[in-house]
Amino acid sequence: MSLSRGSPRNSLSTPSGVGVRSRYTLPSPNPTGEIGRQSKFYFKYRRSRLYDHFKKYATKEERLQNMPTDVNEAEWKFLVEYFDSDTFKRMSEPNRTNKAKQEINHICGRKSFQAVSFEQRNTSTGKEPNLQKLWELTHMKNGHWINDASAELNDKVKEYVVEQIQEIEEDIDLEALMMHL
Repeated sequence: MSLSRGSPRNSLSTPSGVGVRSRYTLPSPNPTGEIGRQSKFYFKYRRSRLYDHFKKYATKEERLQNMPTDVNEAEWKFLVEYFDSDTFKRMSEPNRTNKAKQEINHICGRKSFQAVSFEQRNTSTGKEPNLQKLWELTHMKNGHWINDASAELNDKVKEYVVEQIQEIEEDIDLEALMMHL
């Protein structure tokens, strides 16, 4: 069921004043039913951190006994059940495999490449860095590449760009020669 704004039938309260929440169970990131203002990112980060805590213990009983300090009991019980579910395990395995295959990482954290580019723009002209410079900004730390794969890809792209420039210059020279004939 999809609840959205619009007609009273689909809104969170009906014309009679009876709230839909009292008649339906809505999914909530917090099992106590409290709805907070935290962002989607915060929930993902927090869930990831709580999953790391969950993995420290071998059995369900140990996990329930060693509840993190910033989580209430109902929330922790819910998360232990969720992390231990077959659904979560089926979802996590491909993600874990794909992450292990990733060779090139960036240093932006949660900041998008667009945000990095915008922050590095020339304030007087508004011009943002080219893609080569953006790659360096997002894959170098303190003047050093974060890994060999990033450096190798950068070198390959630079070589390709030089080749393309040479081809363009040769074409321009050829056209100029043809005009003089």
